[in-house]
Amino acid sequence: MSEYDESLRIDPTYPYGYNNRGALWNTVGEPRKALAELDRALGFDSKNAVFFINRGASWNTLGDQDKALADFNEAIRLGPPYSNAYQNRAVIWASRGDHQRSLADSDEAIRIDPTNAQAFNNRGFTWRELKNFSKAMADFDTAIRISPGFPMALMNRGSGWNSVGEYNRAITDFDLALRGAPGFPDALVGRAFAWSAKGDLDKALADYNEAIRLRPHSTLYLSRAQVWLRKGDSLRAEADKAEAYRLNPQLKPAPSK
Repeated sequence: MSEYDESLRIDPTYPYGYNNRGALWNTVGEPRKALAELDRALGFDSKNAVFFINRGASWNTLGDQDKALADFNEAIRLGPPYSNAYQNRAVIWASRGDHQRSLADSDEAIRIDPTNAQAFNNRGFTWRELKNFSKAMADFDTAIRISPGFPMALMNRGSGWNSVGEYNRAITDFDLALRGAPGFPDALVGRAFAWSAKGDLDKALADYNEAIRLRPHSTLYLSRAQVWLRKGDSLRAEADKAEAYRLNPQLKPAPSK
């Protein structure tokens, strides 16, 4: 950050100094600080697609998909073609359930940069949503080949193995994902599911416990409750169910008549 501060001290009108500082704020999880910097960058150069891509990423992190989409659209309109602009827009389409647009943008991101591991991972996720297991797994494989140890792709491939009952393969991928990203909640949950399916309830509980510590969520309490029931501990199972219903009352079954 200090080198960007120095470049702006020397020339306060240097747009890349603001852009680079904004991109760094995005990287460390400070999207609001990033927005302020990227707005300044665009104030000096409103025709720079990279600045719009970075600001779109900030908006997306903040949950404003409409503003993010507008920035990615503008980046694509301005050009030149940037793989990340299409890759990021594909994520928004996927989150909105527009799988065909997501696939089209992922395809274009990959055409522009065949080494974009994130774009392969994104496309694999969309194929999985469309129930095309073979294409999903092929894309996850490619993402991992391009970027060995890529935690999100490993987690997604592990989930794919879970879906077809290949629990040992799933556990291997979740182990690798957690090696690259210790405390990755989704990988912990996927591995807990695999351990439970294999009948190793103590390991399943250990992973659910850690996932709940990191990200308490109603569905995780319900999943852990099932493990407690299988271990014959109805009191702990009921306690987890009660916590799940407290967090999300809509999950609570309607009283029987």
